[in-house]
Amino acid sequence: MKNTFTFLLVLFTFSGLFGQTDCKVKILYSMNKSLPPSYTFKTDPQPEGVKYSWSFGDKTYSDSPSPTHSFKITDSYAVMVKIIGTDGKVCYGELKERFEGETVTTPPSTIISGKGKVKNMAPTTGCGLVIALENGNILVPVEIVPNFLLKEGQYLELAYELFRDKPSGCSAGVSAKIHKIAEIVQSECKAYFTATNKLWSDPTMMKKMVFANLSTGDIKECLWNFGDNTTSTELRPTHEYAAFGEYKVCLVITTASGCKSDYCATIKVEGIPVVTGCKFDLVVKPKPETPNSFLFYAISPAEIKTWSWNFGDGHTSDSKNPEHAYEKTGTYEVSCTVTTHDGCTEKRSIRHTVLAAPLKTCAGAINLTLYDPTDNKCNGKAIAKLLDENGAEVSNVKYLWSNGQTASTAENLCPDKPYTVQAIIDGTCQKNTSFTLLSKPIWRATTINGQSNFTVISPKEGVQYEWNFGNGKALTGVDVNYNFEKEGVYDVKLKASSGSDFSEYSQQVVVLKSITGNTIINKSELRIAPNPVTEMLKINLGNPVKGNFNIEIMNMAGQKVYSQLLNVDGLSQTEINVQHLKSGIYFLRITNNQLLIDNRKFIKVN
Repeated sequence: MKNTFTFLLVLFTFSGLFGQTDCKVKILYSMNKSLPPSYTFKTDPQPEGVKYSWSFGDKTYSDSPSPTHSFKITDSYAVMVKIIGTDGKVCYGELKERFEGETVTTPPSTIISGKGKVKNMAPTTGCGLVIALENGNILVPVEIVPNFLLKEGQYLELAYELFRDKPSGCSAGVSAKIHKIAEIVQSECKAYFTATNKLWSDPTMMKKMVFANLSTGDIKECLWNFGDNTTSTELRPTHEYAAFGEYKVCLVITTASGCKSDYCATIKVEGIPVVTGCKFDLVVKPKPETPNSFLFYAISPAEIKTWSWNFGDGHTSDSKNPEHAYEKTGTYEVSCTVTTHDGCTEKRSIRHTVLAAPLKTCAGAINLTLYDPTDNKCNGKAIAKLLDENGAEVSNVKYLWSNGQTASTAENLCPDKPYTVQAIIDGTCQKNTSFTLLSKPIWRATTINGQSNFTVISPKEGVQYEWNFGNGKALTGVDVNYNFEKEGVYDVKLKASSGSDFSEYSQQVVVLKSITGNTIINKSELRIAPNPVTEMLKINLGNPVKGNFNIEIMNMAGQKVYSQLLNVDGLSQTEINVQHLKSGIYFLRITNNQLLIDNRKFIKVN
């Protein structure tokens, strides 16, 4: 007990330093391409001439303005920073995220919430009574605590734990322990839908709208009016309009019990925006296994009609992506003039260095370790090693980089700029490779008037962006609209690509259709503060929302010590009074209609 008390006392003392409210700063971080993974942290704003004190949540600390840190274990950590200015003013920042480390911890058992119907599958699979969840999973109840009698046709709300290591004996389902179960009486119905044409990449398909029927109740009949004097009785129709424009669409549903409900909304049928202008980037990459031969690319968001290349050695080409071999070493002025389909013409030139005389290609490979630039400054780094066919490092190698550096390590590399490195064994062989330190794409998710929008923050020219919404759907572009059909937590990934180089960034978003029709909460932006807290704990949801949330607080023993149904009326921030709680560590749980939005840890002090 003495050791535990000492640990808590130290924890509260240290956390108390970060819990003041003089001023706040935001903590930003970037993941470096290294093994094990490392992260570089900074504050926003980042004042000069001040003292920094960082805590990474794993009993390690730093006083650097922009420290780089590696975690031993993959887990969630609370990163804190304290800044003391020259005038004595103190600022604090806190960030809690899951970071990759050298090893991965085994997560504890997860309790999941859901809804479903009891079905008798004995006639088809011999499984007997099972629970068919709304997400498509089949649960075989191995344990039910407390006891609950299952009957076919019941509509249930439950909290359950999957037993994947305990086969159910039923091929259609997974064994589960039911921790909470209650019967829901289906007596209400409510019509609602969303529509989008952003699922198509073909411009000729943009007049086809896909309608997602998100109505509640046991739907028996549907009647759609698409606002252009056409109707449909399909459950989830796809309708093609004759022209772009705005249309008032109405849906009327009828359930098996006779309940009727209608919903109308104005939708906008829009085509893919036409890209004007003709800005473009030139990219040069070595052709594999061919000494001093290169592939040339002109990358532009606009559609290019003609190309006119000049390779700087007297040779030219009008191909889209030409290949050219240089006979001599040296630096050449490479230029390209493009004309787009809308008649725009522009010329761009770059200096291209041919590093060494042609030699046969080495049999092995070049191993590259890349360290991304921080703050978009030219402070990136790359380490090259020539490996033989057995994977062993080759000695007596000379390295030549396209920016003139000659060591095995190149420093002061800029983001989003292509580089080439050549490994040379004098008189024997050479090996080329290229890379680009692409900036990690940062994005934001918002919901405006029921429309979900995903936007790249500070997009780069010549970089293609691809969105993966964690449900098999993907879109391309800097700014896209996409509406999820179901509530849930989705891992949304943004991939930035330039040639064969790419960088990715993932965030979790919570989709709530029962709040404002279609609201997205970005889990990385959800914040609770102050932490530690004395009286009022503020909860920031990121986006303005309107509806009810369940707030629960659990102590370290897993006991519920606080519960409240919280109404948020079009606000992004609310607060709860925790003055009555004893000092200690607690867990805040935020849910909406049994959908877990987030769990956050906080410290209560007196």
